Amino acid sequence: MKNADGFSVIVTQVDNLPQDITSIQMNVRDFDEAFELLESKGFKNSQGDKITDTGTSKATMMVAPSGFGINVTEHFRK
Repeated sequence: MKNADGFSVIVTQVDNLPQDITSIQMNVRDFDEAFELLESKGFKNSQGDKITDTGTSKATMMVAPSGFGINVTEHFRK
């Protein structure tokens, strides 16, 4: 969903979290680097060991110890 100013809301389902959470979307050029940075700051992958790889993108939600979530996504460039 996108408003007239170009801001969007992404609605996702996270199967292994007991409640809905608010998160932000972070589009990155290097997924592995962003993942490692967030992990070093205490964020955990909400999918356990799984990373969603569609062939055109790689993504997962990282959750901070406080419960704040960041959806990290890399869209592959040709």
